[in-house]
Amino acid sequence: MMKRAVSVFFSLLIVFIGMMCTQSVAYAAGDDSGACGDAIKYTYDSANQILTLNGTGATANYSNLTIGSGKTPWYSYREEVKKVVVGEGITQVGNYIFANMSSLTTVILPSTLTTISMNAFYNDTALSSINLGDTKVSNIGINAFENCKALTTVT
Repeated sequence: MMKRAVSVFFSLLIVFIGMMCTQSVAYAAGDDSGACGDAIKYTYDSANQILTLNGTGATANYSNLTIGSGKTPWYSYREEVKKVVVGEGITQVGNYIFANMSSLTTVILPSTLTTISMNAFYNDTALSSINLGDTKVSNIGINAFENCKALTTVT
């Protein structure tokens, strides 16, 4: 009886590990796209590690959760993203939208941007500069750039 229970346990464990490995390979292999606001779509170019948002209005707000509906749609590859391009027409980037992107070095913002919400770039430790000069930003939320340790230049 004990041998059978151990055998079943290890069989289930092997299946579970196989499923986890397959899922992580799928995220790393291809491009991704979807919605991140009422009128905003995102695309991720994995070959160039660029996340692009296009549309009009405000993006969705997210939380700092690591599970559930509060996390961003690109949560699984947030550590790969090196460049974020926010397209013309977008007026607000939401809470935690680009948080925890540890490889993010470049951010391109549109002239239409007026608001950077709280914790939008939280913990983006590789981000060293950001240019707000060509935007209409008049509101920056609390802790928008908290723990951006490399951030030395804000234009």
